[in-house]
Amino acid sequence: MESLTNFARSRQVTAFWRFAPLLVVFVVWGSTFAAIKIALQTFPPFALGAFRMCLAALLLFGFATLRGARLMPVRGEWSRLAMSGVLYWLLGNGLLILAVERAPSGLVAVAGATMPMFALVLFALRNRTRVPTRAAVLSAIGVMGVAMMSSGALAREDAQTSVALGLVFALAGALAWAAGGQLPATRLNATASAAWQLTFASIGFAIASGARGEVVATPTATSISALIYLVVFGSAITFVCYLRALETLPRQLVLTHATINPLVAVAVGAFFLGESLDTNALIGGALVLLAVAFHSAPRSRRHRGAIAAGFQHRGDPRREDPRVVVVRRSGPATEHQSTKPYALPRGKR
Repeated sequence: MESLTNFARSRQVTAFWRFAPLLVVFVVWGSTFAAIKIALQTFPPFALGAFRMCLAALLLFGFATLRGARLMPVRGEWSRLAMSGVLYWLLGNGLLILAVERAPSGLVAVAGATMPMFALVLFALRNRTRVPTRAAVLSAIGVMGVAMMSSGALAREDAQTSVALGLVFALAGALAWAAGGQLPATRLNATASAAWQLTFASIGFAIASGARGEVVATPTATSISALIYLVVFGSAITFVCYLRALETLPRQLVLTHATINPLVAVAVGAFFLGESLDTNALIGGALVLLAVAFHSAPRSRRHRGAIAAGFQHRGDPRREDPRVVVVRRSGPATEHQSTKPYALPRGKR
């Protein structure tokens, strides 16, 4: 009996650590809206991106070296890492910076919440399938919720042309981030992979900053603190958590971060920037939480077991055979290899 209790506790601990990277993504990336707003007080947008990506890449390279991970990609991985860096950071995050510069942070959060909808469409186009009606309806409800949360900020904005342009930038950034999520993974360790993606993005930001003729004035202590937070937490730590979540959790569940992040952004803005929460914000937040809860809730016992295992059922005949169970390898292999399942007879578990 005691052994069964210990086994249940170990399963609970394992489940917590499987979902922990996604929780970090929920909290930290929601707070980056305010951090970007503060850093832009003295840093030009593309120069800010270049500093942020370059410093974060150096941190990740050092961490990957300490772990003894393979740093150099093979021939077929260079193009995928470069494309991921461009889509995720140069376009996805760069357009977000331009959006925050022109529009209220709440409105930018609304546009960011459309990312799962773009991802559903791109996934359906790539696999030549239709978008599930349930997922599409719940994503639309979530976007309506964050729209209500930001309606007050949009109503108080005078420069409507600037807001419209910021909205276009934010929507384009959400589309770019969703496109980055469709790229196949590499065999590199998640930390090394993120380091290379940030490196390619920093090069692109530096080129764009030079082309625009940006000049960095003397930054304030507040802006420097915001930059450090964006480098250490917003880029380095959380992006590794994001890649890890994509490897171990269903993609549909991971993409809900774009709906949770605006909730965190509103709370951080209210606490640090003095932004008020009106009735629309409270009602919209309730809609968002409701949509996310139903969006990620298992619809069947098989679906619930697949989420607990960290992957969705895809018709694997070994999952149909009650005599075998799919387990995961462990050992010094790379993260991509360590998640490869193999069949093990139940009598020899």
